[in-house]
Parts: sequence; structure tokens; C-alpha cells
Amino acid sequence: MSTPLVRDLFITTSDGVDLSTTILSPSIAPKGVIQFHAGTVMRKEYYLKFGKYLSEQGYVVVLFDYRGVGASRPANLKGYAASISDWGLYDATAVLNWIKKEYPDLPVHLFAHSMGGQILGLMSNWSLFDKITVVASSSGNWNNFKPSYRRKISLSSNMFFPINLKLFGYVPGRFGLGHDWPRGVAEDWWRNSQQNSLMADYMNRKLENTFYKEVDKRITAIFFADDHMATPLTIPNFQKSFPNSNVTTRLIEPSEYNFESIGHFGLFKKWSQGKLWEDMLKTLE
Repeated sequence: MSTPLVRDLFITTSDGVDLSTTILSPSIAPKGVIQFHAGTVMRKEYYLKFGKYLSEQGYVVVLFDYRGVGASRPANLKGYAASISDWGLYDATAVLNWIKKEYPDLPVHLFAHSMGGQILGLMSNWSLFDKITVVASSSGNWNNFKPSYRRKISLSSNMFFPINLKLFGYVPGRFGLGHDWPRGVAEDWWRNSQQNSLMADYMNRKLENTFYKEVDKRITAIFFADDHMATPLTIPNFQKSFPNSNVTTRLIEPSEYNFESIGHFGLFKKWSQGKLWEDMLKTLE
């Protein structure tokens, strides 16, 4: 086991946005690079413990904040037009290009959480990934959420999102959403949910060029049986979103690891360290 070297820097996208990035480098010769995609409006620091674990096992781990999130956001989000489509078209693409320039001889793995798996289909350079693993990557809307949670979110979003976008120009996280949602991010998520469609289908309608149908890599998709967002109902939808990929899915019951619950975020909590993290590492390798 090696103690990671932590380095903070900014990666600039092709449209001129600086993305706050943390590089975790092992003290031994690295065996690969892991590009880590966060979930919707999740800050990179949330994944730091898990990232350090992967780096201790010999990987360079690259964590970054999407535009409009964490240290990649402006002081005032009002009027800031960052969208989910921007995260894939520009942000994730720029990070991968930077990785290939900095580490040209190392294999590059994608490890993506939640929405981070969906934006793969917006990356023009997706073919540069050697391996792809997604965790709890839902279809991008509330229609497959667990019933009690779906009713709560659909009701609040139908009123909450439009009202707050009109009042503030973004959706403040202090009203129960955790972190602030930039206008375009909230609009993408809300409109996709209103249309009752896959995120891939929504993006195919919104944009001229996407890559969901072009991605032909093997993808490992991991889901947790007690997840209230990426429920078992979403499992076939991931294959539908990437129709030409060979998607291997695994549904994990918390009891397999003697946990009462794992849910949508439990993998990245310190208490899940142990066999669950070891199995995630085996999946990557």
C-alpha cells in the first residue's frame, strides 16, 4: 500500500472553462489512470476517501468538479448556463484529453457514479477509455425511482424547480437538495423527467451529435438493490442507452456485505471500506 501524493490544479476546457481537479498519485509506479465522474452536482471531495483507496492500490486517480459545481463554479450562479450536456461535451472530454497527454503510456479507466455514467455518451473521445465501470447510474429521471421517493421528487420538482429558477436563476441546494443546481443542469434533469425518457434519448433530441450509439466498449454496470434512485428497474435502461456496448450488469444486495443498506451513496462512505471496496477494485482490474 502506498500513500497518495495529492496535487490540485485546473484543467481548461475547449470553451475556456477552468475545472478544479485533484490528482491522487501513488508513490509507486502507477499501473493505470482512473478518471472519476461524479453524480449530479456532487463535489469531488465527496469521493476523496474512495479515490485515495484506489490510489493506494497503484492508480493515478483524477477527480474533478463539473462546471457550476464546487470549486468549478462562479461566485454567483445566477444566469450561469452550465448544463448536464456541457459536462459531457466539454468537461469530461477535456479531462480525458489532459490525462492522455500527461500519461500517454498508461491505460485509462472510467469509474462513474450516477449521472457520471450517462455523460459518457456525450464524449467525443470516449474511445480513449480502456475500461468503463459505472455505479448506480440511473436513467436520468425520476420515473424509475422507488414509488414513495418518486412521488415526493416529482411533486417537489414540478413546483420547486420552475419557481426557484424564476426567483434565483438557479436551484439553491439549501432547500433540501444538498448542493446548488446551475440553471442548465436543473433544466436538463427536469425536462428529461417530464418527458419520461432515457437521458440518452433526451440528449439525442437536444443535441446534433451524441455518441450513445457509437460507444461499443464493454461496460460494467453495478447497481445496489436498495438504491432509491438507480433502482433495479433502471438496469435494462442502461443497455438501451448504449445499444452497441456489451453491458455486463451486477445487482448487489447489501446483505452480501453484511450491510443493512448501501443505497445510492453508500459505496463512497468510509464505513463501506473493506470487501466492498476490494470488489470494486477487482472489477476495475
